[in-house]
Amino acid sequence: MDHNFTDSFFKIVYAIFSGSDRLGGITENDLAKLLRNEGFAIDRRQLRGCLDDGKTLGLFIKKTNNCYRLTKALYDSLSNNLEKARRNLRAISRHRARRSIRRKKTPSRKRNRGRSAVRKKKLCEGCKKNKACNCPPTCTLCPRASARRKSSEIMKKKEEVKKLTSEEPEPAAANEEYRNSKSPSANQPQPAPTNGFENKGTDTNTQPGL
Repeated sequence: MDHNFTDSFFKIVYAIFSGSDRLGGITENDLAKLLRNEGFAIDRRQLRGCLDDGKTLGLFIKKTNNCYRLTKALYDSLSNNLEKARRNLRAISRHRARRSIRRKKTPSRKRNRGRSAVRKKKLCEGCKKNKACNCPPTCTLCPRASARRKSSEIMKKKEEVKKLTSEEPEPAAANEEYRNSKSPSANQPQPAPTNGFENKGTDTNTQPGL
């Protein structure tokens, strides 16, 4: 038996089963499940034949009093699938790294450019024929009309706010009225007008000189 073949096989076995996985008391179903989780296409019948047939030429995986025999065909498929899985993992990691760098550099406005282009293509028949949009603001198919409708609503709200602020009294006049209402002289009764004459007596019927 080739010694290098054995060493390479045990490297694959160690790659499949990490330190947290245990082979003690494992069944063929558990072994097939572990191999499938690592990305290998395993035929359970082939695996059962390798485990049961003592005359099959292959290699033994012996660990914690468990002995499994794998054929060379199964070993080749395991090695090929393992290498393919490693290549896929490397490609995925490189893609994720490039994507994270691209996300950090490009703003979200440029990333959403494709989706906004798809939305712009959904135009009504009038906008498809003409470059300029002549749709009324009530058109629900055209995004340009909806944008104009939103802008007109915003302008109406601004005009309403301006009208409300213009109808309110000026702050200086309001402060002066508030001060006059709070002053003590405003609460006292005002004397009646005399038209330049003063009543010296208490009796209004008496006339002077009589």
